[in-house]
Amino acid sequence: MNEAGMFAVINQCYAQNCDTKYDSENCRYNIYCTNTFNIDRRWDNFQHNIYGQRQGQINSEECSKYITYMGYHIDRIFLTYKATLDDTSLLPRVVPESSPWNRRRDDVWDIIYNLDLSDNNYEIAPIFKNMQNLVKVDLSRNQISKASLSNANELQALTDIDLSFNRISNITVDSYEIPYTKLKKINISHNYLVKIPDAIFDKIDDLQTLDLSHNYIEGFSPFTFEGTRSLLHLNLSHNRLTDINSSLFRFTELKTLTLSGNRIKELKISDFEKLTKLEYLDLSSNSIKTIDYDVFRNMALLANLDLSNNVLENLNQDSFENLQSLTSIDLSRNKLRQLPKDLFKNRSIYNFSVSDNFIEGSLTKGTFEGVNVSTLDLSFQELATVEDYAFNQMVKLETLMLNNNGIYSLSNLCFRTLTNLLSLDLSNNKISSIDFDKTDLTLLDSLFLKNNRLVQIKHENFQHLISLQFLDLSGNSISQLDSNSFKSLRSLINLKISANPLSGTLKTGTFDGLVSLPSLDISRNLLTTIQNASFNDMTELKSLNMSRSKIKELEFNVFVNTGYVETLDLSFNELEKFCVNLTELVGLSILLLNNNLIKTISSSSFHGLSRLTEINLAYNSMENIQNDSFKSLIDLRNLDLSYNEQLIFIESLINNTENLNSLDLSGVKTNINFSLSKDSTIQIVSISDAGLNNITNLNLSTLTQLNHLTLRNNSLTRLEIGALTDIKKLTYLDLSFNKISYIQPGAFKDNEMLFYLNMSHNCLSVVGYGIFRGLIYLNTLDMSFNSIKDLQSERFYEVKSLTQLIVDHNKIESINVEEFAGTSLSKLSIGENPLSCRLLVRLKKRGVPFEITAIKLDEHTGENIDGVTCNKEIGRPTFEPTVKFDNSSEKNEVLIDIRNVLYNISNKSVPQNDNGKYFDNITNVIEKSNKINNDNLSKLANLTFKVIELDNNTNILLNKILNSLQENVDKNSDTLATTAPILNVNSTIEFIPYIDKVKKQLEKTIADEKQNILNELERKLSLSVYHTESITKSPGTEKLVSNNEGAQSIFTETCVALILLILVCFILYKFYKSRMFVRSRMSYSTRELPGAMDNSTL
Repeated sequence: MNEAGMFAVINQCYAQNCDTKYDSENCRYNIYCTNTFNIDRRWDNFQHNIYGQRQGQINSEECSKYITYMGYHIDRIFLTYKATLDDTSLLPRVVPESSPWNRRRDDVWDIIYNLDLSDNNYEIAPIFKNMQNLVKVDLSRNQISKASLSNANELQALTDIDLSFNRISNITVDSYEIPYTKLKKINISHNYLVKIPDAIFDKIDDLQTLDLSHNYIEGFSPFTFEGTRSLLHLNLSHNRLTDINSSLFRFTELKTLTLSGNRIKELKISDFEKLTKLEYLDLSSNSIKTIDYDVFRNMALLANLDLSNNVLENLNQDSFENLQSLTSIDLSRNKLRQLPKDLFKNRSIYNFSVSDNFIEGSLTKGTFEGVNVSTLDLSFQELATVEDYAFNQMVKLETLMLNNNGIYSLSNLCFRTLTNLLSLDLSNNKISSIDFDKTDLTLLDSLFLKNNRLVQIKHENFQHLISLQFLDLSGNSISQLDSNSFKSLRSLINLKISANPLSGTLKTGTFDGLVSLPSLDISRNLLTTIQNASFNDMTELKSLNMSRSKIKELEFNVFVNTGYVETLDLSFNELEKFCVNLTELVGLSILLLNNNLIKTISSSSFHGLSRLTEINLAYNSMENIQNDSFKSLIDLRNLDLSYNEQLIFIESLINNTENLNSLDLSGVKTNINFSLSKDSTIQIVSISDAGLNNITNLNLSTLTQLNHLTLRNNSLTRLEIGALTDIKKLTYLDLSFNKISYIQPGAFKDNEMLFYLNMSHNCLSVVGYGIFRGLIYLNTLDMSFNSIKDLQSERFYEVKSLTQLIVDHNKIESINVEEFAGTSLSKLSIGENPLSCRLLVRLKKRGVPFEITAIKLDEHTGENIDGVTCNKEIGRPTFEPTVKFDNSSEKNEVLIDIRNVLYNISNKSVPQNDNGKYFDNITNVIEKSNKINNDNLSKLANLTFKVIELDNNTNILLNKILNSLQENVDKNSDTLATTAPILNVNSTIEFIPYIDKVKKQLEKTIADEKQNILNELERKLSLSVYHTESITKSPGTEKLVSNNEGAQSIFTETCVALILLILVCFILYKFYKSRMFVRSRMSYSTRELPGAMDNSTL
């Protein structure tokens, strides 16, 4: 920064004043300075005024800590400095920095009591001027790498320095500076210390608290703490200590020692023998396996000992013998298998934990002698039995947890002396009997016996538990409940007895005495009959659950004297009818009868239940419901008649219910029609799995209040205008799992409030124009699992509020996401579509203004491109013709050259123009053209094969002709040998030169035609490249319109080339056939004809 800039920053800093506020409760000033130390007051403005404070509004202890300065009492100043400058070099190196505008007020620094310089990115601790009343300095949360316990100027009152949360790796005391000899508290926690220099604290005589926790200290030498004799509190937790190495022998005054979170494996007598005044010792979260005998012998004042989260396996009976002051011990999360008897004898342990160990065997008398806690957690151990007086003299115990053990036996007097016990948890054991003495458990209010092996409940089991309110007997093997089993439990308010194999008949008076019980759960049993008055005198019962049983009969007066039941659950039973005395159920609001065998509902089945709001009759065998069955149910809101396949649905059933809100007719296979349901209040209708093939036949237009319609898993094939007419309040429509292949434009014109539309798992192949017309508030559209091949944005322009479009599992091969940029779309799901890898990579790299989900990303395997698992290869497939060419033939080479030229045309890539806004359209056109070209090349190869076959056939024919000529010549030679002289070759007709001439003409013709074809292809190729380049180099500001013109041009050119090639081959063949046919009379000698015919060009 230049001088002008520096001056501007300084000028700006000093132009500001610090913010000063007075804390009247604690009699101190809080000054907050930003980028400056410009305090606009003199020291005498901070005088202490004891008369200005009301005694009831002040903290007398804090207000007594005033400062005496110049003979005056001054209130303490707590100064906080925060720098907001980006350049850390501008941080003040000297604190306080001098002010040229404020020299007369520099004396205010002599009354600063607390200086907070935290969170300022200091890399080096600043130099402090002589501030004679400064007591505490906070330099935490900076970037300081060296902790200096000295200063250039004396700070005679400094007792507390905080250097935590820095990057300190070394502690120093500079020889040319004045050490902080008065320090009482040093905090260098959460730094990077590995080693502490020997005798580094020897000049600090009054050091009382030292925090070196959360560093990387690996050990100490015997001289590390040389000279430190007044230390009271030492925190070395969360380091890497493996051995204390007798380094603590000087701390004879130490009161608290924290060594948790280290790597200590063994406790030695020599490490702790000098700590005679220790009161608190934390050794948790180490690797301690053994404890030396008598290791705590000199710690007579130790009150708190934490050995949790170690690997202790055994404890000596005398391990804690000398700890006479011990009141709290934590042995949890170890590997203890036994607790020695009399381990805590003659102690008064008020906090004790031994949870999460492996204690096995029996709990015997004396195990917990001396332990006088209010909560004892012995859960999740391996206990087997509890002997008499196991918890002797634990008179303060209120909560005892013995759950999740293997306890199978409870001695008769096992819980004796527990007179104040309130909660006993014995769940998840192997207990088969609860006949133990309960005389001392009169205050017990919670008893948990869940998941044991109880087979019988007797009245005597609960005789003395007069205060019991919660009883859990679920998950046992109780098969029979005797009458009056719970007669003494008049205070019980929660009883759970579900998941027991109760069988046969529930007898009258079984639950006598439960006059306070509001909820009863006897579900999941084998009961078949419920007798009259089974719930007699349960006047407070509100909820009764008898579901998932084998109940076949409810006697008529089963609910007599039952009280005011509001919820009755009889689902998943074997009831064939529901016919009971309803006079005691007038308060019923929820009735669950689903999954039974009920066949009919009469007009009296629910008569008088005027408060009933919900009835569930699903999954029964109903065929008929009388018209007035629900007539008296004026408050009925939810009616479920689903999966009664043969139910004859009559509209009058619901027309008599004035407040019906929800109707479920799923699985009903008979005719459903709402034509007479005018002015209906129904808002939710579900007709799934009903075999529907036409929505119009439902006449849903009469349900004017309908807002939630589910028609999933039917046989609908078309959605036409009129199906959803006049349903103007519809917000949710589910048409999934049908066979819909056509949606007529305007089908949703009356459903403008529709918010969610599910068309998944259908047979749609196209998204037609206008099918979403009127859906101006549609937010979510699910069209997944269809056969849609193209996703054109203009089809969704009418859905202006669409934010989520789901089109997973379709046949979409191309998508131009940029076209959706102008819509409200925020999420597009396109997983499991055959999209090209090039497109997926572009979507991943370029990004779009909305979230695209369900693209398979795979950053690790080799079968991906740029982290995208592709459905297709990014490159074009290698062309493999169906015919294998013989490259030894020159004409085959010509055809191969033609093939390669055409293949290069098809594979010629168009360079990507980053400025082209609609490049995806061009890419799609080129990809389609390449596909067409590949098909044409395959056809060309097959045609070439046919030409070669014709050539081969011609050669075979010529060979036969030559053989025939040879035979004729031989015969003529034999006949003419005696009658005519042999003619001179030169005097005969010049046949051989004629053959040579024909050969040369043929070679020239083939060469000329080959060159013409190559020239024509080259011209077409240039023209194609020119068209392509002219498209890709269009100006970035010009909108490109997708069309098929390019693809048609390339296809036309390819067809012309193929036609020319076939025409040339045909002409050559005719020319060859006409010129090379030689009459026998033209020559009598064929000596050189075979040689000429062997020419490869011919």
